[in-house]
Amino acid sequence: MSDKFVSQRGRILALLRERGSTGVSNVELNSICFRYGGRLFELRKMGFRIRTIRAGDSVFRFVLEDEPMPTTVSAPQSTLPLFDVAVLA
Repeated sequence: MSDKFVSQRGRILALLRERGSTGVSNVELNSICFRYGGRLFELRKMGFRIRTIRAGDSVFRFVLEDEPMPTTVSAPQSTLPLFDVAVLA
């Protein structure tokens, strides 16, 4: 994915977080990128829940309602030996 798209997505996410329940209009998102719908699609695919509210003729507001839980990957905890001793004998 292009760095340009990642940057646009980051700017849109920052604006959604900043605005909270007020949301961001499509007119405002056009100032970041004309294909803001693609960036919103990517955010939704990543687990962000974004509500779309019709605010008038051809005007919509987007509100960030929930974010995905951060995931952490830890090494599996095992007491088993790396190799089976019986096979090596």
